[in-house]
Amino acid sequence: MNQISDIENVVRVIFPSTMMKGGELLPAAFNLRELKDGAEKCISVFRQFHISFETDIKKI
Repeated sequence: MNQISDIENVVRVIFPSTMMKGGELLPAAFNLRELKDGAEKCISVFRQFHISFETDIKKI
């Protein structure tokens, strides 16, 4: 699995009661979660800055 760089965008559904405090997003928002179908194995990243982004988009 590749590291996420600081310029990449991660999209997550957050739950304000456990993932925010005083209007600030907590690191817990990006922890892998336990879901009804089992634990998450990864999070999705929109890698528009990845070297193959334009080639990958053309395939879609």
